[in-house]
Parts: sequence; structure tokens; C-alpha cells
Amino acid sequence: MDSVSQAVFGGVVAVVVTGGRHPRRAALTGALLGSLPDLDVLVPQPNDLEAMINHRTWSHSWLVQTVVSPLLAFLFHRIDTRWQSWRHGSQPPPDAGWTFRQWFLLVWLVLLTHSVLDAMTIYGTWLFWPLGTQPVMGGSIFIIDPLFTLPLGVGLAMLMRWRPPGRALRVAGVSLGLSIAYLGWGFAMQQHVEAMAARALDANGLASMQLVATPTPFNSVLWRVLAIDDDSYLEGFHALGESEASLRFTAYPRQRQLAETLDHGEDALRFSSFNHGFHAFREVDGHLVGEDLRMGSNPYFFFAFVFGDRLAGSSSDNPAFRRIEPWRYDGPVHPGHFFDWMWRRLRDPGIVPLSEWPLPVTTAQGGSTADEPLMASAGNGFHPQRSGLE
Repeated sequence: MDSVSQAVFGGVVAVVVTGGRHPRRAALTGALLGSLPDLDVLVPQPNDLEAMINHRTWSHSWLVQTVVSPLLAFLFHRIDTRWQSWRHGSQPPPDAGWTFRQWFLLVWLVLLTHSVLDAMTIYGTWLFWPLGTQPVMGGSIFIIDPLFTLPLGVGLAMLMRWRPPGRALRVAGVSLGLSIAYLGWGFAMQQHVEAMAARALDANGLASMQLVATPTPFNSVLWRVLAIDDDSYLEGFHALGESEASLRFTAYPRQRQLAETLDHGEDALRFSSFNHGFHAFREVDGHLVGEDLRMGSNPYFFFAFVFGDRLAGSSSDNPAFRRIEPWRYDGPVHPGHFFDWMWRRLRDPGIVPLSEWPLPVTTAQGGSTADEPLMASAGNGFHPQRSGLE
């Protein structure tokens, strides 16, 4: 989840754990701890691909958090004890601070719930690092969802003003309950959409395809369905209130054979393992580009990387690539065009896929000419075909 959501969630959890005592201090401490795991992005990485893969590893591991929590709790408890002694003298009131047990539960639960929230997104979270070979990905909520964050933010703002423990605990409980209920709603919607998609695939003899449904950015109303096999992937969308027949798929090639021509292809293997196989490759202007299919829509994906350059002498019919240090590829589509299409798809289930959505072509002087389909402007040789699944 985004940093704001993690901070407000951590603040509310801390107030609940401490029973509403000293709610302002608990909220601020929980917000700080709720942001702590994401500081792993400050650790230097050798390239863009490693920056994506190594995010949410050791700092999000339940094993590491369980080991670190008593140490942090001891530190916070010691600082709190000295602060209370300085403030109240040698004999502070019994309710002036929190016990070590309360500090431990506060730290441990805020850190663990941070990782739980991240694991519910599609990105991938290494809950059991250094054990395991793949991150956990739920996909029932998008990384940023205002409806999840709003009740937590309102509750935290109220907690910063109200001091009575009973009232603070009720406010924190209601805020936390609403956000957890929203998480439950997202999970239920995901199961519903995946079941619907599985029926459509089975009816067309495609039951063996690997399937996942995820919400589109910032909402839980419009869902994207992704299904893959060895050679291709299908992409479809379904919005709340639409009939099952409105779920239609578009087929695209995965071109995994391109990665097999890459010398020293360890980067591509790590990329494939991280995204659980939900990826595709294509050649763009002599570069080998790998796309993480889980977020975005063809041809715009949030995470795509250049893995290699075509070797001199190799042809487009029989390409071979030389490994280079992976770097982030932005693609041919501005994010604004994707969000514009997403908003239109929410209102019109019959709209053409994003890959066929007209994109204004900019001239050298900065003017706009006639619209062209996105796939044509991408120049990637893809020829998507409607699968006819309904």
C-alpha cells in the first residue's frame, strides 16, 4: 500500500493496541512505525529491476519483524520511561506510560499489519524472507485506494484532538473496522470476478490457463482479468453491476522465446519468478523489453524493463540479444491515456481495448494530428485479436 495508507493504518492500530490511552502519542508512534518498512527503498540497488524485486523483502518479512520488535520495544520503552521520569519526577503516575508488553505488541502488530496490507496487493511481498522463492501476492486491493484510506485518515485526525481513552478507542475501532470491512469487500469481489472468468474460460476450452483478477487503480469497482498460458495471455475487464456476458477477452502473444535468445538471462529468470509468470516479452527498436502484466493494460504496463540489445548480424526473424544492465522502460503510452480509457471503460463495457484506443499523434512542432490506435503507435508488431469469449 502507499505510504499514507500505511501511516494512518499504523496509527489507528497503535491506539487500539494501547487501549486508547494517550491516543495522540500512540497515533504518532504507530504512524512512524507504519512507515518504517518502506524505508528499504533508500537502500541502493544495482539497477532498476533489482530495485523492484528487492523492495518488500527483508523489511517486510514476518520473521525479521518478529526478531526486531522486542529490540525496538525495549528502546521505545526505555526512552518513554526516562521521559516520564524527567516530566513527573522519580515517581510518575502509573498511567503515565506504557508497559514493555504494550510497547512490544504495538511495534510488532504495526509492522506485521504493514506487511499484511502489502501482501493483499498484486505487487508481491516477501512475508517469509529469507525462506521461500516467490513473494506473496493477493491482488484484492490496488496499491492506492482512497476508500480504504479515508476512514483511517478521518479517524486519525479525530484521535489527534480527543484524549479520553474510551472515546479514542471507539473512534479507532470504528475506523479500523470500516477499513477491514473494505478489505473484505475487495476479497469477495475478487473471488466473484475470478469465478466468473473461470466459467468463461472453461466454456471455451481454456480452463488450464493461469488466472488472476485485480482491481484497476484507485477503486474496487472496475476489475481486470488476466489469464496466461505458455504462448499468449488474455485480458478482460468487468465492472460492478455488469452482466457476465460483458466480460470479453483480448488475446496477445507473450513471445517468451525472445528471452531464450538472451545470453546470461538470469535477470529475465528473476523477473519471471517475481511476477509468478505473469509477464511477456517484445522487441522495441532493437531492445528486448520484458513487461510485468499484473498492473496496467496492453500496451501500458506499470513495470517494464529493457533486458538486452539485439546482437549485430541477427535478424528480426531470428533475433539474438546481448544482456545489458536492466533499466526501466516507460513505453509508448502516457499514464493519462490509460486512466482516461479506464474511466470510459467503467461507463461503457463495449469500448475497444486500450491497445486499440485512439492516441493523439504529436508532430515535431508539438501539434496534434489525427488519432491513431495505440498499438500502431507502439511499433511493437503486436496484432491483438478478439478472442470472442463472452
